[in-house]
Amino acid sequence: MRKYLLSAEQWLVRVEGLCILLAFSGLIGIMFLQVLYRFVLSDPLAFTEEISRICMIWLVFIGGARALYEAEHFIVDFVVNAMPPALSNSVGYLIDAVTLIFMSVMAWVGFRTSFFGASQIMPALGISVIVQTIAMPLGFAMMLVHALVFLVKRRHIGVPDAATIAQRDGVVHEPVGV
Repeated sequence: MRKYLLSAEQWLVRVEGLCILLAFSGLIGIMFLQVLYRFVLSDPLAFTEEISRICMIWLVFIGGARALYEAEHFIVDFVVNAMPPALSNSVGYLIDAVTLIFMSVMAWVGFRTSFFGASQIMPALGISVIVQTIAMPLGFAMMLVHALVFLVKRRHIGVPDAATIAQRDGVVHEPVGV
């Protein structure tokens, strides 16, 4: 089970990377077109606002999932760190449980809301708003997978391991006895 979850997470990381690349490239490209048409050709495009909003929303929620995978979310842990180790660990599990429940609820409500409002059409593009709204529950579902993998790796959600911290801080460990 653990092996399958870890390989599923690696597949998910690649999908997230592709989504982030496409959304960011789309955002840059469409904003370039809008500037070109508005200020150079004096004929603004009507659909660029909707496309840029879609790209930005996808960047936020898929990027949030990637940030959780990288353990880059902002964590306030000075109170937990001040506790005795046994209590600190118990509080950590309580926080993990609340985090999992929150992500599950947000994904569930987001999917229901997205599909409920799928009949609404964006005025400039003429497509369903689900293209925009589905990013939120997908992002939370991806976060939920990453959070479960944190627990499988026996770490609290969002707390990086020592190797990740050393790599992020640029710390190079010299071999002992050289």
